Amino acid sequence: MDVLEKENVQLECRFSPGLAHRAKTLYWIRTNRYGTDNVAIGPSPLQENYSVDSRIESGIYDLRIINASYNRDNGKFECRIKEAGLSFNELYSKSVELTVLLKPSTPSIQMSSPIATEGEQLNLTCSSIGGSPTPQITWFNEGGTQSLEAEIIKGNDKDDPTYSILSIIPRKSDDQTSYFCSVWNRALGQIQKLTNSIKVNVNYFPRIKVGPHNPYRIIKGGTAKLTCRVDSKPLVHKVRWMKRDQILTTAFDYDIGRANIQHSGSYMCLADNGLGRVVHEEIKVSVLFPPVITLPDSREMNRNEDIVVDCMVRANPSPIKIEWFKENDHNFHQPGNKLKIRALSPYDAGIYVCSATNHMDPSSIAPDKIVRISNGTMQIHIRHRPGNAIIMPRNPIGVVERSLTLRCEANPPGFPLPQYSWWKDEGNQNITSIFGGQEFTLHQVLLSHEGRYCCQSHNDLGDGSFSCVTLKVYEAPKMIARLQPKLIRKEGDLNFQISCGAIGKPKPVVRWFKDGKLIRDSESKVYQIYTSEQPVDAERGTNVYSVLKFVGPQRMSPANRLLPSDKGQFVCRFENEIDRVESSTELKIKHAPIMINQFNKIAADLAHKIYIRCSVRAFPTPRIEWSFRQRLLRESAYEMNMHPGIMVITAVLPLILWEASEVTSNYKKKSQPDTPESPWIIDVGFNSVKLGWREGFNGGFNDTLFIVQYNKHDDLLLFRYQKLKAANLMGESNYSNEVMAITKTDVSRIPRPSKVHFEKSREILSFRSSDFALRLVAQIETEDSDGTWKHLKEFNLGPDHYGNVVLQNYESIRVRFCLFSNPLICGPYEEALVVDDAATTTTSTEEGPNESWIIFISFIFCGRTSFKSQNHNHHTPSAYTMSSSSFGLENKGIAGESSKEENEENASSFYDEKKNNLMNSEGSSLDPSSSLWNLKSSFYHQKKEMNCSLNNEHRPPTRYSTINRVNNASYFPYGDEHDVFGKRERRGGVLVGGTGGTDLINHSIDKRKCSTMPRKPPNLKIPPIRPDHQPSSSSNSSGIETETLAVMASKTRRIIREIIV
Repeated sequence: MDVLEKENVQLECRFSPGLAHRAKTLYWIRTNRYGTDNVAIGPSPLQENYSVDSRIESGIYDLRIINASYNRDNGKFECRIKEAGLSFNELYSKSVELTVLLKPSTPSIQMSSPIATEGEQLNLTCSSIGGSPTPQITWFNEGGTQSLEAEIIKGNDKDDPTYSILSIIPRKSDDQTSYFCSVWNRALGQIQKLTNSIKVNVNYFPRIKVGPHNPYRIIKGGTAKLTCRVDSKPLVHKVRWMKRDQILTTAFDYDIGRANIQHSGSYMCLADNGLGRVVHEEIKVSVLFPPVITLPDSREMNRNEDIVVDCMVRANPSPIKIEWFKENDHNFHQPGNKLKIRALSPYDAGIYVCSATNHMDPSSIAPDKIVRISNGTMQIHIRHRPGNAIIMPRNPIGVVERSLTLRCEANPPGFPLPQYSWWKDEGNQNITSIFGGQEFTLHQVLLSHEGRYCCQSHNDLGDGSFSCVTLKVYEAPKMIARLQPKLIRKEGDLNFQISCGAIGKPKPVVRWFKDGKLIRDSESKVYQIYTSEQPVDAERGTNVYSVLKFVGPQRMSPANRLLPSDKGQFVCRFENEIDRVESSTELKIKHAPIMINQFNKIAADLAHKIYIRCSVRAFPTPRIEWSFRQRLLRESAYEMNMHPGIMVITAVLPLILWEASEVTSNYKKKSQPDTPESPWIIDVGFNSVKLGWREGFNGGFNDTLFIVQYNKHDDLLLFRYQKLKAANLMGESNYSNEVMAITKTDVSRIPRPSKVHFEKSREILSFRSSDFALRLVAQIETEDSDGTWKHLKEFNLGPDHYGNVVLQNYESIRVRFCLFSNPLICGPYEEALVVDDAATTTTSTEEGPNESWIIFISFIFCGRTSFKSQNHNHHTPSAYTMSSSSFGLENKGIAGESSKEENEENASSFYDEKKNNLMNSEGSSLDPSSSLWNLKSSFYHQKKEMNCSLNNEHRPPTRYSTINRVNNASYFPYGDEHDVFGKRERRGGVLVGGTGGTDLINHSIDKRKCSTMPRKPPNLKIPPIRPDHQPSSSSNSSGIETETLAVMASKTRRIIREIIV
């Protein structure tokens, strides 16, 4: 029974009421730490703090304890009833164990050793004093849920401690582990416990991990590092690496540099931290290497002997396959490491290869294995005389002044190795021995070397058969009649022609070029080509003479007169299978000055200077005069700058109209910019397009922002166009036209001709092409009896991609497709199938791919006002120095003849003239009021005029009508003409300067100057873009930008950029 100190408790003693009638004695006995004593007899207590509830008749004799005390009351109480008299028999007894509850003290823990050692017993003792009843002590370790078994030593009373001893064998995992001692007795209740803990510090033996892999596979010749990582307490500061009882290093890492076979084996890392045990760990290193083959260099055998050769192979890992091959004999194969050949013949001679394969799986590479194949060779010689001689090449062709080597071989070659004899068969029994050796070299081929050459081999066992080949000698073209470097003619000269000639073997083909573009005799309407051939002799080849006549139906009557557009560089080029040669001339045409002012209006604010520019083209240098109100202007009256042809006016009044004899510049307030002209293609690449354009009138704002946008499409379907416009602070322009371009075509994408048949009965060659975006021309060649192919004719493919050509009866014909725009870019050949009737023919020909890119380009132009207080450097455009484009519109007059021909050819497929307000082919404007070339009548309707007159030695103009050359639609001025812009000019976005064919020569001129105002761009007719056009080689390809291009151009007339698509 439990009672708390200083609490009251009643001990019950209940007996049968029948005992009440018998004589008896009742009493309570107490046994405690001090002994046994009576505490009550009958109804009377014998000590204080005790009382008796005695109701014998009811069978009740209870002892009541007041203010229970541990020292007095903690123990055993007995209630006894004894019979009265001498017998003193015990009639009834009852005992009660009374526990006076006392809380135990907080436990304390002690260790048998402050630091434990792995594997040695450690005792943890937990003790608690003062508890009643004796407390229960329980052990737990950190993270554990089950109590640990321990020895308990209980105290006798509250002053004696109770002990619990936990014995453990420490492990490495016990280091820094906490152990908990929990004390409880009934005085603490059901929830409360008294707990203490202690952390065990364990010294443990080294744990070693070797690596980085075990086993460690290394490729021979590679490097490796063996690592030894030690976990111990106390720490170790060095280890020992050992191999075969030899100490390699005491560092934790051991480096193997350039591993070889000797590095294979077992390595051991040893560690000792002073606890009495040396720990070691082993790592196995395997050096992998490909097969190493050992063979004799050669074996010399006789005919009909048997041969057996062992292929000795060492490898790690072992080879998975060993096999034998023979060089130059794909049919020979023997598996296994032994080569066995019975009854040897001369054809068994040669080089035999033993091939071994193994799979290496180094530890550092995963998961694929490395396959290594090693070969060893051995040559088997069989004694026999040489066989048939073979001369390579079989159909030799030499080139004059170049070297040529013929090589003679025997099959079989014979053994011992044969000697060789060479001679030239001159015919008529004239045989000349020329050389001894396997190779015969002509270090400088001459035409006289052509002929029949023979070779024969021989050795100690006999002679082989001889062989002969016929050597043909070709000669690269040589010019025998060159063009004059420079020619100067006048506009209107008649019957002008240029000629050149060359000799070559085989016969050279001549082509004429103007400014880098091919002149097609069958299509040109301004030129005619006449070519004649004259064979010299069988050795020297053929003389070819060609004349380019400046004649054609598009020339102004008469049809053989010179035009200003004839000026340029002309090249005649002769080409055969060996090389090509060319001669060039630069033709200059004297002609009257022609106005090229871009704008016919200006815009300015009050009290600001305006600049009127007068620009002309002429050769030779013109004289420039300014007039105002029919009066000649002098420099004293107006601020002028004669060199660039710009007149500066310091004050401007609203609505003042200025007029010139050739250009009327209309003044107006600053406004939104005019619509730019449609762009044109400068250059195309395989994934890029270079663009050029002319801006419209800038509305009086010198800085204009140009934004180029484009869409690209990966196939040849048309794409939805995007429109463009220009904008500034004053408003927006109308939308411009769109432009389409096609990138260059990869030669590999030009299709191969398919279904190529030649019907002998009808003498018709037929072929077709797969769909291809660009226009193609078929080149047809025939084979001569000597095996050489010669050009026969060309055929232009139509939109149906089908061709029928009438030919003579040829035995061998082949066809290939080339670009119409550049016949030098061609696809593969396909030989024709010669049949009697095409209906009986079946053939299968692969059709080449026809992919290309179409690029759709659109522009957005935005005007921008310049403010002095703002910094617009980030809008400054890059300038490119490059030559003029050979096609499209240039800022120097009307497009040239060659451009016009190509433009008309493609106009229908790319543009609809009815939807564009462009100039017609005669140079007149659909809108005379906005045209640069205003009619003479409009000149007199102006109230105030400013006249710019031009004169030169060729034709001094006096009136506007005398210098207007607009009706000459083929006019295309060049860089040698005078330009009053000065020696450096910005043509749109192209900065042209320096000297050369595209430079503007700075001639001396009169102090009186002309200038033009910015104006709305004329509605000139922009030629359609040739998608397959090849630009001149001088085009600048720098300046690549992507996606969207923004350019801030100041006083710029054309912007050229290359856009990566």
